[in-house]
Amino acid sequence: MKYKDQKALVTGLREAADFIESHIELPIDSEFKLTTYLYNTSMSTYPYSVIEDSAAQKLRVATKAFGKADKVWSGNYLDVQRKFGPITLEFTINKQHVCERIVTGTTEVPELIVPAHAEETVEWRCVESILAD
Repeated sequence: MKYKDQKALVTGLREAADFIESHIELPIDSEFKLTTYLYNTSMSTYPYSVIEDSAAQKLRVATKAFGKADKVWSGNYLDVQRKFGPITLEFTINKQHVCERIVTGTTEVPELIVPAHAEETVEWRCVESILAD
């Protein structure tokens, strides 16, 4: 993270903390999570160079900064978390960026025929008065 971006983020977090402190009526639970999703990115620069920034490299930087962290595996994702009181700072990455996929066998799946049935078609109409003026 560039210094300018880091400074803007820290300023925004302080502003958010001040806002939460002055609005006790906000429906915020006693725990709060800040999640960053890590992706592979590439940036083209002139002339003809591409800077690769892999999700795995980003995660290494985060885990090194955390020191001790919790790893939570869920579905296709790995969450690396560190708690700061009631606040959890979390970095989430797709398993494919940090794990090797190994096929260990196959399972036969029987044909499934779904009987004809009716399914609802819906749309949502939201009452505007829910939003404060």
